[in-house]
Formats: sequence, structure tokens, C-alpha cells
Amino acid sequence: MAVEAQSSRDYWEKGGLALLWFAVLAGPAAIFANQFAGYALVKRACASGHTYVLTGIAVAMLGLAVAGACVGWACRARLRDANEYGGRIIDRSYFLAIVGIGLALVSTLLIALQAYPHFVLSPCE
Repeated sequence: MAVEAQSSRDYWEKGGLALLWFAVLAGPAAIFANQFAGYALVKRACASGHTYVLTGIAVAMLGLAVAGACVGWACRARLRDANEYGGRIIDRSYFLAIVGIGLALVSTLLIALQAYPHFVLSPCE
């Protein structure tokens, strides 16, 4: 039992907690940034004719959400000794990694849906 506590403690001390939080928060933060930046820059993009800026922001935020999913996947892979029904730190970390993957993938879908009108309509419409 002491070996399990030591391995989970090592995971937390080596930045595992920060990686798990990044995996959980990257997707929703990317949605927020995409929506906020798109709303703030749409008039400027329409006036200048540089509509590719909005697409570039969407692609960058899509990359951030995918990075969150990849980090969550890497965290899940590092936590192989976790049990889905347990209450240890490593078990909760495993659950948090899976939640991070799910949030990031749903966020990726939402960002793609937010970017779709850039290709169908112009920002000036």
C-alpha cells in the first residue's frame, strides 16, 4: 500500500496536477477565447476586409482544445494503475483525465461549429 501512495505522490509532485488542470480547462478556455476574440474583431475584420483573421483565431483555439485532449490522453496513459471504482488520489486523477479528454473533444466540436459560418457567410453579413 505504501508503494501506491508513493507513486501517486510522485505523480503530483512532478507537475501532474498542473497537466490535469490544463487538460480540463483548455477546451472551455479555447471556446471562450474564440467567442470573445471573434466578437471583438468582427467589425474590424469587416471594415478592413481581412476576414482570414477570424479563421486564424478559430484554428489557433482549435489547436488549444486539441492540445488539452492530448495532454489528458497522456495523463490517462500515465495513470495505468488506477481503478475506476476506487477512491485513491490516482483514481480521482484518472477520472479527471477522462473528464478533460471529454471536455476538450466537445470543445473542439463547438469551436468547429463556431468557425463554420466564416466559410459560408462573410463577417459583414
